[in-house]
Amino acid sequence: MEYSARISEFPDLPPWLELSYDSVTSIGHLYGVPPSDTGNIHIHVIARNRNESYEVRLLVITFSVTPQLPQEFVVELKIDNMEAIEFCNEKEVFRLSNIFSHYLNWMKGDGSPLKPVYLTSPARLGQNHFPVRPFEAEG
Repeated sequence: MEYSARISEFPDLPPWLELSYDSVTSIGHLYGVPPSDTGNIHIHVIARNRNESYEVRLLVITFSVTPQLPQEFVVELKIDNMEAIEFCNEKEVFRLSNIFSHYLNWMKGDGSPLKPVYLTSPARLGQNHFPVRPFEAEG
């Protein structure tokens, strides 16, 4: 199967939204952080079977983006040893939030855990370079 996605009535996805598909696990991920004024959007996910029957299927996903309160503190992290789609795994997000809350003691004032507000791959930001020696810090 081959997958593609686009926003309703447009030829592709908005710049803040990404689709990734892992052919080994047969799992696809739509991820990104929408602007606060997005409202409702309809995403068309198209599946094409080019190997056998040339069958085409369409899945329409509707997102309702609600404005959030402004964040009091925002911390930007660059994690080099994980891909962005790994954060779509609930276990990985739990593991990372555990590191923040238990080892770094980073929690909200009310005791609730932190949550990510932006997620993308370093390659998409043009930062796909790595140190010459992998054990050295990147900068």
